Amino acid sequence: MLGWRDSATWIELTNDSALSASLLEAIAAAPEESPALIARLRKQFAPELVAAALELCAARKKAAGKLATTGVLCADREGVEMASSTRAARWKAQRFARARGEHQRVLDLFCGIGADLSALVDVCGESMVIGVENDPLRAWMACGNAEGRVREADVRSEAIQSLLPNALIHCDPPRRDHRGRAWKRGEETIEEFDLATMLSWMRAAQGGALKLGPGVARELIVSADAECEYIEVDGTMEQCVVWTGALATAPGTCRATRIAGETITRCGVPRTVPQADELSAYLFEPC
Repeated sequence: MLGWRDSATWIELTNDSALSASLLEAIAAAPEESPALIARLRKQFAPELVAAALELCAARKKAAGKLATTGVLCADREGVEMASSTRAARWKAQRFARARGEHQRVLDLFCGIGADLSALVDVCGESMVIGVENDPLRAWMACGNAEGRVREADVRSEAIQSLLPNALIHCDPPRRDHRGRAWKRGEETIEEFDLATMLSWMRAAQGGALKLGPGVARELIVSADAECEYIEVDGTMEQCVVWTGALATAPGTCRATRIAGETITRCGVPRTVPQADELSAYLFEPC
């Protein structure tokens, strides 16, 4: 594992010491991240600490406008990229709150840096929500960002799988492999966690919410027992959620939700979009 991805390095970086504060302030004051800046910082601080600090500062800049936190966000760049925006996370969490039984557990599988986990904790209560993350660093980040319980574990383990039948689950499977290669159309999740397996987990639970990229082929996920919701935030199509079981309020349909100044949501069976033979005076962009 790279030194900057070691949890001990991040704990040292965020321990409110004068040393850590001076490092973060130096990065924040620099106009940009550059080889010269890195070389200068490495003369004063350990290389892995510099790398982690650069990652943290860049992640916080990327999170501005996307993630709203009550405390100080601790994240890496990729973690922020893969996270749900706060408004999308809160929109989904409200459905969990409406469907959840009084003592029913909520699991957030592949919880990452804890964006969805934080929203679920807010509406369902810290004692009833458990995040699951196999990456030690991300599990540590989620625990702090969401102020909730996080279990560092493989979601495929018997201990985690045994919890599914009595729980509501949110699942955000990885869309990057160990080489960092990102998801593309036709590969809705990485091979290690294929779409069929993810959907089987959703159906094994009392209710499931499977978060996918908005470019997912709809014919692969639309079914009579599931509801498919596309969520747009401030003009950006952010994610597609497949709702199953107790969380599917309108099985067999698709839902379009736009979160901007106000939230507009419509549910039904989409018509086929007519295809033009050639471009004319106007080009219409689907919303």
